[in-house]
Amino acid sequence: MEKTSERFFYYLFLGGVKMMDIYQERAVAFIHLMELDSIIDESADDSAQASTILAALKYVEENTAGKKHNVWGSELPGKRMTIFSNSIAISYPVEYDSGALYQLLVDVCHLQLNLLDRGFFVRGGVSIGKLYHEGNMVFGPALVEARQLEAKAAKYARVVLSQEFYQEALEYRYEPHTIIEEEKFLSQLLLKEKKDNYYLDFFRISEFNTRNEALNFHKKIKKLLKNRLKNKALPKKARRKLIWFKKYLKYAKDKYAFE
Repeated sequence: MEKTSERFFYYLFLGGVKMMDIYQERAVAFIHLMELDSIIDESADDSAQASTILAALKYVEENTAGKKHNVWGSELPGKRMTIFSNSIAISYPVEYDSGALYQLLVDVCHLQLNLLDRGFFVRGGVSIGKLYHEGNMVFGPALVEARQLEAKAAKYARVVLSQEFYQEALEYRYEPHTIIEEEKFLSQLLLKEKKDNYYLDFFRISEFNTRNEALNFHKKIKKLLKNRLKNKALPKKARRKLIWFKKYLKYAKDKYAFE
């Protein structure tokens, strides 16, 4: 009996050592669909609302998870995406010369636009570190940090980067790029607030196929905001978030001469 117990603890110890090796160094985005819980509650008695939610999440699954190449056409193995409840996790392995960190930011920009097109605002955090992400299972310190950024730093319908992510994106840049070139690419994707938090500038004209497409989309979202802000029963907290997004939309209009 004593030897059996010794063997058990010996294997338990070895198992613990092996558990240390399951983590990979990965870049991860944690995306939260804002106010989806209340929408899901409403969908219990509204099949059209339920269909809208399902269509949006299926679109994300097919179009985000299915992309296996970066913006320069090179293959990016190891991409993972998991959808659970009102959240989405996307991650890439961190490797030299791959440009995976930049690609993750591009993926999130597309995700924000695609969900916004379907009436869903999102908030999120992007981090880098130890992560296990296989199939429907995702956990690790990097996800915890990304989740904390989403909950505490993002606040509004935006996606905030960890303090280390920007420098890591420069280090793990796409091989043909110099640091100066990579900084230029990143500057086109990011905005910086007073607290030194970078967040994604996703409503960019370069994300659209034509100028008319960008203009029409801007008008659509402007109308969406106007209609939601008309709701007198809208909680103050939710109203503040929509007003922040209205200001961001104005920034985009002024920068890219929408309308």
